[in-house]
Amino acid sequence: MGLSKRLDDKYPLFQNLSRSYLEHFESKAALLNRKVDFYNSITYTIIEDKQDPIRLKVHVGDIVELSKESE
Repeated sequence: MGLSKRLDDKYPLFQNLSRSYLEHFESKAALLNRKVDFYNSITYTIIEDKQDPIRLKVHVGDIVELSKESE
């Protein structure tokens, strides 16, 4: 199906956003802006107690390995 720049009820991205608002925020808020812009990268800053902030930048096409956090 691919990613659409226009959020429509039939696209999983829209469905997941709507479900997240309901489950995590307990809100049935409407998504008024249904246009999505895609970028070639995203930057995160990880802040932990007693550590310097860690800045991560991930580009489209990068390979990212995620490890499961143990409790």
